[in-house]
Amino acid sequence: MRTEATFSVDFVMRKKKSDPHRGYIYARIRVDGDIKELSLKEEVSSESWIPGSECLKGRAAEVQKINNYIEDVRSKIRQKYRELHDSGKRMSADLVKQAYLGKFIKKSGHTLNQLTAFHRKINTSILAKGTMKNYGATEKYFKNFLTTQLHRDDIFLIELDYEFLTEFEHYVRNNPIKASDPCVGNGVIKHLQRLRGMVSWAKKLKWIEIDPLEDYTQNPKKPKRKKLDLYELMRIEQHQFHDSHLAYIRDLFIFSCYTGLAYTDVITLTKEDFTYTNDGTLFIMTYRNKSDELSPVPSLRKAVDFIEKYVNHPKSIARGTIFP
Repeated sequence: MRTEATFSVDFVMRKKKSDPHRGYIYARIRVDGDIKELSLKEEVSSESWIPGSECLKGRAAEVQKINNYIEDVRSKIRQKYRELHDSGKRMSADLVKQAYLGKFIKKSGHTLNQLTAFHRKINTSILAKGTMKNYGATEKYFKNFLTTQLHRDDIFLIELDYEFLTEFEHYVRNNPIKASDPCVGNGVIKHLQRLRGMVSWAKKLKWIEIDPLEDYTQNPKKPKRKKLDLYELMRIEQHQFHDSHLAYIRDLFIFSCYTGLAYTDVITLTKEDFTYTNDGTLFIMTYRNKSDELSPVPSLRKAVDFIEKYVNHPKSIARGTIFP
């Protein structure tokens, strides 16, 4: 048995921060405690607004025009609610708002879930496992967002807009997948970039005519990484670890310091990745895992010491790599 949803539409005036004597009129849609607002794009005198009557006071033609507009919007929102209710749709304030804005008229095309499923199908064998895991986290975020905030299981790509991404960003910041691991700073931006990237890809696929999120900008902060000074590097290098695993981790770290290679590049090095130049300098010639770009790195003496230390280790021989 379907329970009847509680519904109301009211109008409020919000003062401008730059001028408290002026304000904008908003329609406030409420469905079962869920609230969404939309601007009527009408700037009015804040002193003329009558909150209890939800209209402007006065008899001027312009005042009457705005008051009539308010009632027209009220009537149309109520009409959209009745249409949605009669169609048996799962009701929400956002659904009524989108219906009023005309986004549910002859709705068709691909959805966000279809896009992520196709992205996963095409890129699972192309992108790194860690990258796909990150896309999975982004997908989980927006599915939770759709369910808890919009009360929907999916959304058409043509419904996406600046407001959607703004609300999604706010949701990610305040609703971590793991309560012990909140998503902040550049982590939030990464989720937005992945979502925007997939939507942009949808345009290239001709699934949508325009990219509705192309104007949304992010400003990632460049991380300020602390650097070891020479004295600190020497202390780590000369420290005697009693745990052989820690000693091995230290050696990999120091090798990375002398080569500039990331761990994922270091651990996959093979003998085929080394070559001598005409002057006898030993070079590491490897394609970086992240960028797939060839990176020629001269092997300093200290880096060579680590290569000689581990290249004949039984586990290195078994793996066919420099390091076990």
